[in-house]
Amino acid sequence: MRMRSLNLVRPLLVLAAFVAMLPAIRALPVAAQASPSLDIAVEAEVIEAGAPMSVEATTPVRDADGLWSHGVVVTWNDSQPAMLDDTRFTHHVSAEAGDGDLVTSGRGCGAEWNDEQDEVLHFCTLDLQLIEVGPGEAHEYPVRVYPEVGPLALEPGTYVLEQAVQWWRQGAEQDPDEFTIRLTYEVTEGAAADLDIAVHAAVMGDGAPFTVEATTMTSDANGRPAHGVVVTWNGTETVMLEDARFVHHIHGAGGAGDLVTAGRGCGAQWDAQAAELVQACQDDLLLIELEPGETHEYPVVIYPEVGPLALEPGTYTVDEVIGWWPVDDETDRDQVTVRLTYTVGATTPGTLTPEPAATGASLATWGGGSVGQLPKATAYWVTAEGEFVGYVPGAPAFVNASFLTLYPGGQIPAGTVLVVVR
Repeated sequence: MRMRSLNLVRPLLVLAAFVAMLPAIRALPVAAQASPSLDIAVEAEVIEAGAPMSVEATTPVRDADGLWSHGVVVTWNDSQPAMLDDTRFTHHVSAEAGDGDLVTSGRGCGAEWNDEQDEVLHFCTLDLQLIEVGPGEAHEYPVRVYPEVGPLALEPGTYVLEQAVQWWRQGAEQDPDEFTIRLTYEVTEGAAADLDIAVHAAVMGDGAPFTVEATTMTSDANGRPAHGVVVTWNGTETVMLEDARFVHHIHGAGGAGDLVTAGRGCGAQWDAQAAELVQACQDDLLLIELEPGETHEYPVVIYPEVGPLALEPGTYTVDEVIGWWPVDDETDRDQVTVRLTYTVGATTPGTLTPEPAATGASLATWGGGSVGQLPKATAYWVTAEGEFVGYVPGAPAFVNASFLTLYPGGQIPAGTVLVVVR
């Protein structure tokens, strides 16, 4: 390997130690990151003058169904009371800037996709609520945002919708007036939820001649945390193992968070209509033949977010039952239970784990943050496409240009493995 240009003198011993660490760098555990979510900001304004009211949008939050919810607060500023109609905020608008579709509904309403009509349908309850507001009083209309409806998906971008609200003085409902509320949604890609996930594997009970080990947590091609479960056969004859798929949904100890896992050929998704988790697997079957002392690794993928389910810090325990039998006698079946204990914690931004040594070169995992949050050191190194890239605090800009190209804005993601030189 060759070093990218960093015209700085470094002791040869430190460089030699750095090169010697490369196998460990590749093997060092990294922080598993949840899939990117969305951040939603919304602003409300009255776009037609003449109505004595002001409006404000509350901060969107996720509700129990995995939908975004916020309020539109209308404040009546007249000296006499008035009545407001039961506005429902049922809309489907495409992004004005960016791609994607925003689908909303209001009180007593829902949204679903109609395949025959190829459009979103909104169904609302038939009950009617009229709102009386006195001088200085406010009323909040609820709004729900659907991240997915049929083929429509909310994506980063700008969305604008307009909602007309009727109002009238008491006793004058036959001659209503109206004003229009404009809601502007700014949807951006949210930061991934940085989680440290450790997993321990054990064989439960006695009598099964197996040992088991969980591999280091990594990320799969979709950015999901993934690891392996390595089963070793310690018996004296050849055996067959069944195709364990590790399809689980476990609540965290104490009720915090949800762990969703899937194995080979399996996936997980949220069925919004049924309001339930769906985990489907391929129908193909893989039987594993093991000689004495041989091992087999089962893959496991963790889904940090599935619909309203989200992995949070906590402890999760999964039991997977695996059938086994002698290769020449399938009728003599037995089983072994593998217990996986996941310990999930939030990474701490601006920290290095473990704490680097006071002198020399050390390996550490970054908890996330900017280069300005890096602790004091002579230099930091990473590897990118088989090359060394360095960052030297306080050095001229050209020295750190390659490093900052890797990390725009100087933001180093959580889980990045660094060589710290002091």
